[in-house]
Amino acid sequence: MSWKPHIDNRRWVKLPLMRRYLKHGARCFSYVQYILVGAIAVAWLCGFTVLQVSSESMRPTLNPDDRLLVARFDSVHGTSVIPRFGPRRRQIVTFRSVEDKSVMFVKRVLGLSGDRIQISRGVLFVNNVPQVEPYAILMRDEKWPLSVGPDRRAVTVPPGYYFLLGDNRPSSRDSRSFGMIAASDLTGVVIGAWSDWRPWGIRLLAMWRW
Repeated sequence: MSWKPHIDNRRWVKLPLMRRYLKHGARCFSYVQYILVGAIAVAWLCGFTVLQVSSESMRPTLNPDDRLLVARFDSVHGTSVIPRFGPRRRQIVTFRSVEDKSVMFVKRVLGLSGDRIQISRGVLFVNNVPQVEPYAILMRDEKWPLSVGPDRRAVTVPPGYYFLLGDNRPSSRDSRSFGMIAASDLTGVVIGAWSDWRPWGIRLLAMWRW
């Protein structure tokens, strides 16, 4: 009687199946990449763009390296590609820097044309009404404007301009330092944000009404 070695064929069957699964997985991942690139291209053509946060001026709402989905403004009419999308009070917008038009900033709209703005002990007053800002990091001893004469206790936002502030008040350069922002310099309203480590956890930031 001859002896034949025992061969477990099951182990050899698993390897081709594993290779097949890996191949299909890589192919599906490529499809997902193509779909995402296509979706971004379509969004851009429809009036949307994606920007990245590079500073801490909007903490805790926005963190450095967050991605922003921005609905671009019509530079002629000053309106968003989405009907009834701002700029409205407390919406987060993007705009061109006053000093360098090639640099983009992101801040929150807190003063509209005709509003009277004042900051006293860190509290923002709009038309003499104190604003509750749970999203902001405040400077409790802040006073703005610094001049407290009878004619400068509050600043009125001129027509066609906006008063913008960062949520992280101690670390933000905004309308307190470079003044009001013209409507023509606004480039879009932020409607959502997400982090690199949580790409599917998009946070909706824009409001239909305020």
